[in-house]
Amino acid sequence: MDDRELIDALHYLGIDEDNARVIAVLPMVQVAWADGTIQQSERDAIFAIAEREGFLDEEGQKVVDGWLAHSPSADYHSRGRDVILELARRNGGLETGITAEKVDAIVGFCSTVAKAAGGLFGVAFTVSTQEKAALAEIAQALRITASDNWNELLEER
Repeated sequence: MDDRELIDALHYLGIDEDNARVIAVLPMVQVAWADGTIQQSERDAIFAIAEREGFLDEEGQKVVDGWLAHSPSADYHSRGRDVILELARRNGGLETGITAEKVDAIVGFCSTVAKAAGGLFGVAFTVSTQEKAALAEIAQALRITASDNWNELLEER
């Protein structure tokens, strides 16, 4: 992906270069929408992670609010993952801080969101079948496994 394609992909996603780091939140939103609804606990987890990790600014907040109000399409999520991989390939390109290591963390954040709405009396955490499928899709698309060599994977993309 060259610079123009990256900028075009961001614009397609409703993101500009100044708030590009918000793209890291999109996989968490996919997991939250996996069962067809957004739970308040999922919303809270997404915003807590996004704020802690520095993924949000004022414009990014509006983008995430839109994603939580209306479920993005499968194509939208796919394009978002492509952008995440490109930013990681560029080692935090566009000053996003999205590196290979951060992509690994994003998958972990998705798991946190999946667990946020589950549970029995707040004790036993369960993840729905739909959320498990979303987590697997995200991990596969971002090519996360314990044995992956990131430099090789990013060069392949």
